Amino acid sequence: MNSRERLLSAIRNEEPDRVPVGLHAPDVYWPYLKRVLGREIDDYEALKMFGFDLSFYRILTKEEKSPEWRTREEVITDAVEYKIVRVTVDTPTGRLCQLDRRTPLTTWIMEPLIKNPEDLDGLAYRPLSKPDVEAYEREFARLGKEGIIRGVVWGLGESATLRGTEQLCHDLYERPSWVSELFELLTLRALEYIEELPSHCIDLLEIPGHIGAFIPPKLFERFLLPYDSRVVAALHKRGLYTTYHDCGKAMHLLELIASNGTDCIETLTPRSHGGDVKLSEVKRRIGEKLCLIGGFDQAILESGSTEDVKAEVSRCINEAAEGGGYILHTSDQFFAAPVGNLHAMAKAACMYGKYK
Repeated sequence: MNSRERLLSAIRNEEPDRVPVGLHAPDVYWPYLKRVLGREIDDYEALKMFGFDLSFYRILTKEEKSPEWRTREEVITDAVEYKIVRVTVDTPTGRLCQLDRRTPLTTWIMEPLIKNPEDLDGLAYRPLSKPDVEAYEREFARLGKEGIIRGVVWGLGESATLRGTEQLCHDLYERPSWVSELFELLTLRALEYIEELPSHCIDLLEIPGHIGAFIPPKLFERFLLPYDSRVVAALHKRGLYTTYHDCGKAMHLLELIASNGTDCIETLTPRSHGGDVKLSEVKRRIGEKLCLIGGFDQAILESGSTEDVKAEVSRCINEAAEGGGYILHTSDQFFAAPVGNLHAMAKAACMYGKYK
């Protein structure tokens, strides 16, 4: 099998020739790799170099503009390693403000855009982002039938960043009707986005998790599951596979997540990295229904030996690979790691993950 065949077989919860192996959001590691190699390198070359299966993460959108959503930015702090930026948006119902801490690798939201319940009126004027079909087609033309292209549909995944995780959890108790209004708005935008997706170029769509790790199952079932299920159904209608992304504590929600109809679940973060996932238990409880993606503690790539890496690969495969439906992935991003450890991860997956 090539990477595409292998990955799609696992996504369908089948048994490929061996366990597919890759990295979660690998592009954040490439700047480090470029410094090590002393030259430019892209996804295709880097994944091939290490021996990972070819899976491109792509969020390719065209940002629409509207006179009813006027944005400007002001740099408050311009330090060597980061910038503090105030983003101001003027809408017909008032002004919205957000404060970001930006680095070359990522952005932290220091103050969310939706600070007060009435700010939701302004959010309704935000223009809808559309998939950049031509950009996806260029990526597909390069990758061809060698691997898969992943996309993202945000939906409720934006809720925590727009409102703030802690405040949104309070809102579920203090203003449940307002939360439902927010979730409906975000879901309708997601459904519009899905209709524009070039399904001939994309194979797997990620549905980002939101506040599930911080709330009890009853609230998840009442407030989140109905909306997530609509997004999954819409993606399936377009002929696309889905993966539900929860990069924190997930054991209390496994069956509920599986019930939304998704094809896969990720990132199965282990206890050693802030999650609560035990792969063998996940496999036992929902492995017959979903493909499992993740489970590998990326801190071992960053600071462990090659033997540590091999042991972690072996652990993950032993706990989750039996019968197929498992993709060995890191459970989150990492920004630096010895090149030899990545070679060791891919090589060990090929060694320990053979089915036939």
